Amino acid sequence: MQFLQHIISSGGLSGLSIQSGEIVIPNGSYEVQDSIVPVTLNKSLLFFTYKHESINDDPFFTWVRGRLENSSTLEFTCNFGSNTNADITIKWYVLEFSALSPVTVQRGTMTMTGTVTNIGLSPVDLAHSFPVITSSNATANIEEECLVGAEITSSNNLQLRSAAINTTRVEWQVIENMDWDVSKYVDSMVASDTFEGTPISPVSLSDTFFVLSTASTGFGSINGNQITRHYFNGTTQLAAFRPQTGGFDYQFIYYVVDTNGQVSVQHEDTDQINNGSDNNSTVISSVDVSKAIPLMATLAQSLGSNITDGDRDGETLFVLLDILNSTTLDQERGGATANILNYAYMILEFS
Repeated sequence: MQFLQHIISSGGLSGLSIQSGEIVIPNGSYEVQDSIVPVTLNKSLLFFTYKHESINDDPFFTWVRGRLENSSTLEFTCNFGSNTNADITIKWYVLEFSALSPVTVQRGTMTMTGTVTNIGLSPVDLAHSFPVITSSNATANIEEECLVGAEITSSNNLQLRSAAINTTRVEWQVIENMDWDVSKYVDSMVASDTFEGTPISPVSLSDTFFVLSTASTGFGSINGNQITRHYFNGTTQLAAFRPQTGGFDYQFIYYVVDTNGQVSVQHEDTDQINNGSDNNSTVISSVDVSKAIPLMATLAQSLGSNITDGDRDGETLFVLLDILNSTTLDQERGGATANILNYAYMILEFS
């Protein structure tokens, strides 16, 4: 266990607490827990990225889901009981908003029993709410049925969608923040395309971020170069790009979050870990490390976009993000493979 706690005591997010740490699901295990300073669950969010320390394309070891098990314990699980054959390193962040903030967080665990699963919510305001999910799956490859779309379809319903009936378990969080304005966009990419641009209402990139989830219309193995990365393509479009066509049609469910000046956001649409390397360091605009977190929009998978056809190994594809100091973001994958990995991310600094 290794964690830090920081309290933000100025600006519009007075009293926001950020804890961060790093934990490993060790070789031979499938689950790990980490202790944190106790938080109020309905005011707290969990974000994380991770990397695999050895090549393995089996989702028993590939998809990691995480949750606040209780007010003082985080739990990360990579499957339903099969042990890994290599370490999985996780970098996590827990954000706790103050008791007086207009923030409410609902959460839960759901095992999908069909292609569509509906989860009842306490009513939320759709204009100020968005979902965050992570999942694990027991299929035999990195496959499209591992992808789960999450959409708030009404004020009291969260809908999970998958291409097949499978043993996917989902950890979900629904965040309502009355100070932030949220817009939802749903779009599709056909199997024959490498780019899809989604029109959006104009945004201020300096204080706006987005999250998304992806569902597929069919199921089969996904090659590394068929995985999409997502980013703002200017102020009026969200972009989805992959180097190679194929597979099935994808549905993207985007939530664009305008923080109204409460969060400063840096955007990177294409960064890279080079062929033969397992890490990359990028100079970012100066941030207060105690107030900042890195964010990949594709939270459920933490995936980049591998340009080498046919390679879908966890060591190659998964990227751990870590803010080393005020001007340096470190990006790590499990091994120095013969693949160039491209990915997108954002840096969120809370005021």
